[in-house]
Amino acid sequence: LEGACGALEHLAFTIVPGQINSTGPIYIYIDKLEQVDDVLVSGTSQGLLLSRDFGTSWNSIRFVETPVHKFYKAVNNPFIWAVGANTVLLATDLENWFETSGLTGVQYIRDIAEDNFGNMYVSTDKGVYWFEIGLINNFASWRQSQPINAFTTDCYGLYHNIVTSGIDEIWVSTEIGIFKTLDQGQTWQDTNMSTQGLPAFQFANISSNPQLPNIICITRKHVLRKLGAETDFTVLANFEVQHDIFDIWVFEYFSGKLYVSTGKGVYSNAVDELFVPGITTVFVRVLPGLDINGRVGVAFGLDAVQIGANTNQLFIGQENRIMVADEENTLSIKEQFPNKELPSFFQEDTELNIGYVYNAFNNVLAFRVPQPVNTIYKAAYIPRKIFIPINNGWAQTNPETGVFIFVNGLPKWLDFKLDKAQILSELQILQGKLAPIVGTLNDFNSLDPDASTKLDEVIADITNMIKGGEDASSLVNNETIIKFMEDHTRFLSLITNAVILNNRLDVFPQT
Repeated sequence: LEGACGALEHLAFTIVPGQINSTGPIYIYIDKLEQVDDVLVSGTSQGLLLSRDFGTSWNSIRFVETPVHKFYKAVNNPFIWAVGANTVLLATDLENWFETSGLTGVQYIRDIAEDNFGNMYVSTDKGVYWFEIGLINNFASWRQSQPINAFTTDCYGLYHNIVTSGIDEIWVSTEIGIFKTLDQGQTWQDTNMSTQGLPAFQFANISSNPQLPNIICITRKHVLRKLGAETDFTVLANFEVQHDIFDIWVFEYFSGKLYVSTGKGVYSNAVDELFVPGITTVFVRVLPGLDINGRVGVAFGLDAVQIGANTNQLFIGQENRIMVADEENTLSIKEQFPNKELPSFFQEDTELNIGYVYNAFNNVLAFRVPQPVNTIYKAAYIPRKIFIPINNGWAQTNPETGVFIFVNGLPKWLDFKLDKAQILSELQILQGKLAPIVGTLNDFNSLDPDASTKLDEVIADITNMIKGGEDASSLVNNETIIKFMEDHTRFLSLITNAVILNNRLDVFPQT
């Protein structure tokens, strides 16, 4: 949903049929929505939104720092999990979401999986974290597993491998191969399986026979496969060679074929040979009806759904609409969302090319670059709205709102409003926590020397805000706050979780 809710990328919902229906639960996942009965929850750029009337109206139920990009309905524990760029939420009823702790310093969470005991795992830019479900009632938090390899911390797709002997394996893809753990991340072993030098972003077993698995995974340009007792993945298709494509998004197995979404459309295998060993297969473009006004309509979500005893459909999530394809690839529109354009701005009669963020839920607008104070800017849409930059050039229709800033290109809310006394108090507390860290950072507890350099910058930012003004007065404004938050967040990403916890850097602000 452009404008108010960002782009619709993922839909996930669960329909529980009545007792008269013998087909059992139907699970639908089409990027960024989760449904139980008639209740929908959506992860958008404006937070989590809830609908009780099948999506006719929406109410905001929780703000999140970054949009939820994946929902996961657990099999071995009673929770639904929501994954954002740097946070994981859990819920039992979709309305009351609780943020889990232990992921301080993580910049991006990529995937989520669970083991046979219901323990959860997430892959991040700082390795794999695991959540012991047995401690859920004792303030459990994510714990960083042991480093996977000395040459990488970035982790991508996760896969729960059900071993015949009953051994529980969690696989994770990295830039240097696939590793596995049999002990909740205490140790990692190289599987010696190759993904052609690129990390795999998604894994799935498309076989209905648990004794003869057919594991498919994708990189940005490959579709890879591991059949039965094979010891390694082989290339099923190289999309760069076949179609000059290097941006595979997601795949789904539907009606005996593999559907692969890319930046150039959706492709499927031309011949039914996915279970034939020792071959490569040709993929051809299908579902041209997904295109919009002559341009490629990217499919952000692909999910096979059993509608009845003998009916299957492929649900396709696109920007602003949900499409459905049958087994003959006949397309129809399931739901169309109205397109709400983000406004352009005019200063007098001149249209401006300036970066901005407009938040529909609280009617706040903030320019990425401060504009001249008290200059009138008009939004180029109906009804027209007028914005007058205040607070040193940042345009906000409600000056009491929290300050909206960017951290590493991602939107982030400050946890406090522009109350100078409160900010200074928080900064002085943080200053006291940082002082003992100076001179203690090394190659074992941080990415030094970058961490030490960034620590010096954070301390300088705090000092500047406390006494950098005229006659050593405080200097608290949007510019100094934004610089401090950017440097502080970057510093946390350069040190280990142990340093963060030992110095209580995970508790900020205090209120």
